[in-house]
Amino acid sequence: WESLADPELNALIAEALGENLELREAWARLKQARAVAVQAGSFLYPELSVVGDGSYRRQKTDQGTTNVENYLFGLAGSYELDLWGRIRSEREAALLEENATREDFNTAAMTLAAEVASRYVEIISQRRQKQLLEEQLKANQTYLELVELRFLKSMVSALDVYQQKQVVERVAAEIPLVEQQERLLWHELAVLQGKLPQVLSNVEAKSFPPIGKLPDLGLPADLLANRPDVQAAGLRLQGADWQVAAARADRLPAIRLAADGSYTSATLSSLFD
Repeated sequence: WESLADPELNALIAEALGENLELREAWARLKQARAVAVQAGSFLYPELSVVGDGSYRRQKTDQGTTNVENYLFGLAGSYELDLWGRIRSEREAALLEENATREDFNTAAMTLAAEVASRYVEIISQRRQKQLLEEQLKANQTYLELVELRFLKSMVSALDVYQQKQVVERVAAEIPLVEQQERLLWHELAVLQGKLPQVLSNVEAKSFPPIGKLPDLGLPADLLANRPDVQAAGLRLQGADWQVAAARADRLPAIRLAADGSYTSATLSSLFD
């Protein structure tokens, strides 16, 4: 759309790309997919956790009441030997899903830009139609005055006058319909920008932006391959292959190494002694 060099259209699309709610939703899904990919890759490294515990118990005996305390602090580590590539396959599948989600975001952004540009052009189209109807109405009213003048001079019949009035009323009735369609497009444009129609600034354009030379499309296969939705489908297909590999590896025995060390004491002050 920037090739049209229309500042107003550029501003509308830029605002929509920053405020559209569905685009924000797609961005949140991308962040979620990125977090899942990071989590899947973390299993390739050892896992280290901190263990802490403390307890206090009062126990009644024949000699009286005894207070029993116990404190514990330690570290525990575990690691799975990825002999069959299960963890790596899950990580690759998560990375491909992240890339596919990014292409989904690009698809949403491109679709949003196209929808805004389409509404912009349709609003201008409705204004041009209204302008033509107003000019046509003015011409028909002028012709009606001439017919009425000829009728007063007994040069035409009353039927000619009524027929011309019908033409005038028919053209006048089409103007509110065009205005209604323009208002509907206006509301749709506001929704695309994540705003209420009352908040949206007025579109000032009265004519279509000039269209320059069309870009080179190239081969149909290249044009198809550049579509982000097609790229997302291809990435998900590759991710499904890695998921199958992970499922097959999950059927085989797994070797997991674990170790832990801890301090325990009856008093907190001597826990690390």
